[in-house]
Amino acid sequence: MIIIPKRIKKGRKSIKKEKQIKHFDDILLSNLVSKKKILELVELANISRQQSESKESLCLKIMYESTYGLDELLDICFDKKELEDICNTLNLDTSDKKKPNLIGMIVETLPPKKKRKVDTVIEEDLEEEFDKAKIFNLFVANFDGRCLFSYNPEPLGVGDSHLISSALNAIGHLIRHITKSEEKLRNIDMGDKELIFEYGTIDLPPTKLESVPQSRLIGVLLVNRETSQMKKFLKEFIKKFEKKYKQFLIPVWNGNMDVFLSAYELVDETLKSVII
Repeated sequence: MIIIPKRIKKGRKSIKKEKQIKHFDDILLSNLVSKKKILELVELANISRQQSESKESLCLKIMYESTYGLDELLDICFDKKELEDICNTLNLDTSDKKKPNLIGMIVETLPPKKKRKVDTVIEEDLEEEFDKAKIFNLFVANFDGRCLFSYNPEPLGVGDSHLISSALNAIGHLIRHITKSEEKLRNIDMGDKELIFEYGTIDLPPTKLESVPQSRLIGVLLVNRETSQMKKFLKEFIKKFEKKYKQFLIPVWNGNMDVFLSAYELVDETLKSVII
């Protein structure tokens, strides 16, 4: 990853009058990024240029000859408010999103106009983006808070089993609270970790002790940071989990967790499908 010695001064400009943005190149070529800012990028990237070279030419060099990643370019050129404006023009949801999340959404939504050189692309493909996020735990819970399946990607250390049990109990209480609310919880920022929630699509009949009219499975993913790939993984996993184990969930799950042991294979299968 290139080390950037200084930050470029940001000048906020209105995005309302810009032409429709269809490619990442369009952002650099628009009035949102001044030629002066592009020149500073060229200087930082040690790219040779002609004295009277056009902004379009310089932008092409930044895009296809520099070692900058697309995420780096956005981080250098824009502050959080400007990134939110760009996301809004792309009809992307900016609610409760941090700057890295906004950058990730834009990079994922806007492809370059042409293929970038292999040696210039820094952490931009889906697999590398996925690798930057780390899964600590995956849980699938019944609507009443009982855990059906849990997955920990790393071997448990001494005392960790107790911590996992405590986490399951805490998530169980949280899920019981969620099912009583009309609004679905999507994520919880825990500082250095985040909880991501995804809900099943199959309606499960409530137990005698519950009165929820439409009860569904809830997937919970504990990660170091939220990414679009992590959300996609969780959504796909819950979908496959429901389809595979529907016979054990309807009419009512009997509490036997052993029937879900083969779900470990689903984890690997879903991870591979999301990355590819």
